[in-house]
Amino acid sequence: MVLKVLSYGRERSVILEAPAHDKDCVLANILAAHFLCSSDPSRAPSHLQAAKPRLKFCNYAHEQATKYEKAVFDAVNYYISEDRDNDVALELHSKIFPTMRGLLTAQGEEARKALLDQLAEVLAQLEEAFGKCSKGKAFFGGDRIGLLDIALGSMLGWLRATEKVSGLKLLHEAKTPGLLKWSDTFCADPAVKGVMPETEKLVEFSKVVVARLRGASSS
Repeated sequence: MVLKVLSYGRERSVILEAPAHDKDCVLANILAAHFLCSSDPSRAPSHLQAAKPRLKFCNYAHEQATKYEKAVFDAVNYYISEDRDNDVALELHSKIFPTMRGLLTAQGEEARKALLDQLAEVLAQLEEAFGKCSKGKAFFGGDRIGLLDIALGSMLGWLRATEKVSGLKLLHEAKTPGLLKWSDTFCADPAVKGVMPETEKLVEFSKVVVARLRGASSS
């Protein structure tokens, strides 16, 4: 919302109008960004304005739709874009969170190592996708933060917490130099810096989550 140059609060009506979703985090992030932009497009920076529908059969519905429905149309069009590199990046992102979640409850060094190896492999593939998407620029979206950066940036807080807990560097100069530089640049952006969760707080929260999960599995 900060990137959208939209003010917000706990009871902002535009947020309350948005129906709840049982969707994965990537779709939720992109949909929220489109929804907020469509709610007040005059205040959104041009590099983050919602994309116009790419499919002709969506045009009529899009013109007649509510703000929320327009956001859905735009999000769907984003997913079916002709840019295969973006699709690959989102697909890889969807594998990262489950792996990090598995690390929280992994029991035994062998299981933990297998998950860490799996995570390292996915990040290596994401490094390759970043090179193709960014085309040598600072972000997945080019020179400035785009919707794909917002979606993928949601993993960085937990990724750093995972590094802290595991004692390993998952993003480093040797294997993921592009992602490492991207993550530093993304997190240093003034709009992101103030809302990115603190690593230590996420580590403490993860301990609470693990305790609850293990308690539930043993009962």
